[in-house]
Amino acid sequence: MRKEATRLHYDQRIFQEKRDAYIGLFYSLKECLVSRSDRALKGYGLSQARVELVGSKDVISLSRAFKNAAPGSNAQDVLFDDMLKAMKTDLRMDLVRD
Repeated sequence: MRKEATRLHYDQRIFQEKRDAYIGLFYSLKECLVSRSDRALKGYGLSQARVELVGSKDVISLSRAFKNAAPGSNAQDVLFDDMLKAMKTDLRMDLVRD
């Protein structure tokens, strides 16, 4: 019983870390779009680093590709959508019905 409780706590902690990292990345992207300041760009870099620490391989790969794509391009739009889908899959939110 204790082992199951420990595993549940671990799984919840991982979920929270990933969720917070992914949401942080979106907030920092918004800040970069609103304000192209050094502070916004540094915030994005820190958010990207956090995703590198806790994200799935797919999310990491897509977030890197997104960062390197031409700003405002169709490729970047597609990568954003793919990254969002990968995040939902990683958080198992793709199993939640509307």
